[in-house]
Amino acid sequence: MNSEQENACEAFLQVTQHSFKDYDQSVWISHCLKEVDQALLVLTRAGAAMPLLELLNLIASGRAAFAAQQGHCSVSGEPEFGVLRSGTYDRSIREAANYYRHVLKVGRMLGDHAPEVQLTFTASTSLFRHQDALFEPLIQNLSEAIKSGSGIEEMGLISRHANFLINERLKLLVQIEPEGFFDKARYAELRILRKPDSSVGLSSFYLVQGMSLPFVLVEHPTPRQVAECLQGDANELYVRAMAEQDSSTYLALVSELVWLVCQLMPYLRGSAAIASVLTAALLLAGDISPKKYSGTRLDLDALSLPMAMFRKRFLADYAQQA
Repeated sequence: MNSEQENACEAFLQVTQHSFKDYDQSVWISHCLKEVDQALLVLTRAGAAMPLLELLNLIASGRAAFAAQQGHCSVSGEPEFGVLRSGTYDRSIREAANYYRHVLKVGRMLGDHAPEVQLTFTASTSLFRHQDALFEPLIQNLSEAIKSGSGIEEMGLISRHANFLINERLKLLVQIEPEGFFDKARYAELRILRKPDSSVGLSSFYLVQGMSLPFVLVEHPTPRQVAECLQGDANELYVRAMAEQDSSTYLALVSELVWLVCQLMPYLRGSAAIASVLTAALLLAGDISPKKYSGTRLDLDALSLPMAMFRKRFLADYAQQA
């Protein structure tokens, strides 16, 4: 990167820094700039010869090294930043609820002989609380998406079995007043669709109905979906973008690719920062300055808006430079 590109990139990356308060923020930006430079080198020299998943994992390895250097890890002490969500066995909330219903039915049939089974869902989730800075922008995005009537599906109230599983998970994460909140809480699901005319869902948002809204639980695609998409649809977008000569078409492809990566949340932690590095590198590879995104946060918009709405915002910021 030249100095002009570096300055623009630094402004673009500033939005990710607020998550870390325990060290000099310039250290974080310096790390990200190095990762962008490395990703840009891959894109300019090899194009799509390196598959998307390999490029993401290359960026993620740097994120993992940075986390180790700064001492950022999970409560258990296990590394999470830059660790790809994987596993041959995974269960969404809906799948877990169906299994839960089956186990209850079998348990009633077997009586005292029913085996003990731990019931939970294994899909990754994020929790946005009402006091979080990103809570109101998230709600606003979802409201605008519903009004648009495209790319998002209102699934209605979830089953009582799914409701139970969500409450059991949330009891471990939050304390809600008044007492008895979880006995009354019923959730409705909003689901972001892969395409407007598709039945394939990506992120699901669970909102409390008929009560004040203290949080929103977001369910991310399962590791199985992540692997399939990164090696399928997302990689195809990446290959097409790298081969595209028209700058406007290139930027549209990049917007959809960035949206899809943010929807997938491929890593245990650090997905937003990894997506930001990828976005900056892709913009620079197309001779587009990665100026600061005008929205609240690029990854939040990509997570909580249908693809067409996110693309419109993305292009509004960067198309004039393409």
